[in-house]
Amino acid sequence: MSASVVIEWLIPIGAFGAMFVLLMRGGRRSLASRWARAEVHTGTVAQREARATAAVLFVVVFFVGVALKHFGYRWIGDGISFAGVVGFLTITVVLPHRAAKRMWHGVCESGFRVCPQCFYSLEGLDPIGNCPECGRAFEPDELKREWLEIMGPSDDGSG
Repeated sequence: MSASVVIEWLIPIGAFGAMFVLLMRGGRRSLASRWARAEVHTGTVAQREARATAAVLFVVVFFVGVALKHFGYRWIGDGISFAGVVGFLTITVVLPHRAAKRMWHGVCESGFRVCPQCFYSLEGLDPIGNCPECGRAFEPDELKREWLEIMGPSDDGSG
């Protein structure tokens, strides 16, 4: 196996590995972890599974492009690889970020009066009570603390 073939395959594998590390570093405070916690409230299990499946398919598309390039179809391979990268980034970064941002905006607009368990709006209810949807007890200070914990300190509206 020639050095160019090894480099041609190692660079994309390294790039996907680096993206994975950057998204996952920080454990509970990582971007991926915060977006996943936000998506629990903004998407169904089927929607999250569909996004995960699409992400895997875009990785496969990327490597099909790399293989085509290796077999002499340079421009087609480059185009397919590029489409795979764009699709992967859209599914794993852009869509979760937009969903989390939309959710956070709604929670802040309501003064944190949203149930963290079922995402039911608690506006118009007594300040202390139980969520009518899931029965979870709530109070204003506890709701704000929980939402700041879910979304992380950098999303508290201060920056």
